[in-house]
Amino acid sequence: MSFFSKNLEDHYASHFDDFQKLILNSLDDGNNKNRQWKFRAKSRDSIRKKITKIPKTSNVFFNLNRFGNKVGGKIQRVIQRLTSIVVTDGLAGRIVYDVGSKREMDKFTSLLAKAIEDKKIKIVSITNYQSEDGIAYLSPDNIVTLKNAAKYRKYPMTIKKPEKSFINESGYISLHLIVWYPDVGMTEIQVRGRKLDMVSEANHLFYDITQEKPLNNTYKNNPKLVSIYNSFLQLNEEQRVSYMSYTKEYYRFIRGFEMGALRASDEPKLPHDLAMHHELSIQSIWNEIRKYYEDGLFLDESLI
Repeated sequence: MSFFSKNLEDHYASHFDDFQKLILNSLDDGNNKNRQWKFRAKSRDSIRKKITKIPKTSNVFFNLNRFGNKVGGKIQRVIQRLTSIVVTDGLAGRIVYDVGSKREMDKFTSLLAKAIEDKKIKIVSITNYQSEDGIAYLSPDNIVTLKNAAKYRKYPMTIKKPEKSFINESGYISLHLIVWYPDVGMTEIQVRGRKLDMVSEANHLFYDITQEKPLNNTYKNNPKLVSIYNSFLQLNEEQRVSYMSYTKEYYRFIRGFEMGALRASDEPKLPHDLAMHHELSIQSIWNEIRKYYEDGLFLDESLI
């Protein structure tokens, strides 16, 4: 498996620059004052975790030499394409808007629809994540615009629950676009506002614990983050459920704040049963990871 993931890591890395150019050429209108662009190729360790979901028949990859260079190369390319079905974010980017307002999303939708119609980019799937009672990044009208662009190009575009934005149990809000990229297969672009991007980064410490993942290597030398991580580990099941409700409400608050529907005074507070763990508030965690975020080092390995 190590050899397999190493090969895929090299494969993604070799296409990184061209993938970045594709996205920028398709969606960059030259006005970058209100947004940031971030790209990455998935790491070997992260690839390994995802490809464990692939049937063991993919072990043929280890013995490609027995097929000869020509046939082995073709098999390798097929396996890489199949792997992209599981590792859809082997190559990925994130567009972070200053606000993520309706006006910004309407403009983004227009840019994306034109890029689809002009055959600059092929979006095969859209997941419009939102929290319950929250506000998604794409409006129903935006989705219709993108579906019509795909229809114009005569290819199917999958949209999760098009009649209703996709509800994520954690409250996570983001727009995920699966992009078909030649020689790689499925790749991913995420779109969201700056404040929500910060919340997602801060919340990933708790998320990793729910997924039984160790503390990210980047943070292990930070005593305060180690302490926060250990505090999460000590929460009982009832407290974890309570914290999940808190983060869910926080996502909803931030998205409402981005849209101008809520004020700073509406910010959710830690539940009473977690009041003694003030270091677990989203704002406290963010204060500790801010420097990593600003340096371009991200905990959120689901993308950056």
